[in-house]
Amino acid sequence: MSVAQRIADDLRSSLKAGDKPRLAVLRMLKAAIDKERIDSATGEELAEPAVIAVLRRQHKQRLEAAKMLADGGAAADAERERSEAVLIEQYLPQMLGAEAIAERVEAAIDKTSAATPADLGKVMGMLKGELAGVADMGQVAAAVRKRLAG
Repeated sequence: MSVAQRIADDLRSSLKAGDKPRLAVLRMLKAAIDKERIDSATGEELAEPAVIAVLRRQHKQRLEAAKMLADGGAAADAERERSEAVLIEQYLPQMLGAEAIAERVEAAIDKTSAATPADLGKVMGMLKGELAGVADMGQVAAAVRKRLAG
């Protein structure tokens, strides 16, 4: 079952159960996915990677908002944002760890015959399609830079 379908099913279940906090988050996620679909050039259903990208953006927004609210002294609101982020995490695929990223980086460097930091773009181009949505691309870029630097 796709992530978008799981969200739609869970939204209906939350509505029936009267779980208002969960319902609010699921409605927000569904609206964000629908907006992305409408904004896309085709208007067709989003592919799974696009849905995951929307969820990752929403998750990141919640974490950033929680930090700002906590820094501003609004602890209750910060906690609400953190709980929303936790709920969104349930729909995100497991992120790759540093060891798995290092293995993928090594394989990509071997395939592209990259040898210097100037080859970063070539390696990242290969890894972007493979790791998008399952790895923090900042971590991937750092691992590639470190490996190519020597």
